[in-house]
Amino acid sequence: MTAQYVHTGAFREARFIDADLRECRFTDADLSGARFRDCDLRQVRIVSSWLTDVTVAVRIGNLVVNDVDVTAYVGAELDRRYPERIQIRTADTADGYRAAWDTVERLWAGTMRRAERLPERAV
Repeated sequence: MTAQYVHTGAFREARFIDADLRECRFTDADLSGARFRDCDLRQVRIVSSWLTDVTVAVRIGNLVVNDVDVTAYVGAELDRRYPERIQIRTADTADGYRAAWDTVERLWAGTMRRAERLPERAV
């Protein structure tokens, strides 16, 4: 017999930190406004649900939306926006790696300049 936990009510202030929620099922659950950070969402399936005004900023592999694999489309669009990705991904010689490393250092320097302008709390 499988153990089952059923909760009815609000988890509005709940925080799941280092929680093992593998194989959990959410049915008729309101997850609007939920935030997922540094989570393992491999093999997650969202079916018959509303997915509107959602932002996904993750490493994507094998993403299927409404039965359409959009992985290559997303990768191509990111390569178009950030052509440095191609240089870094395809480096295969010592010179290529050095050039890619120079690119990473240049991008990192820009990130640090932006961070230096932020308030301490935001950094």
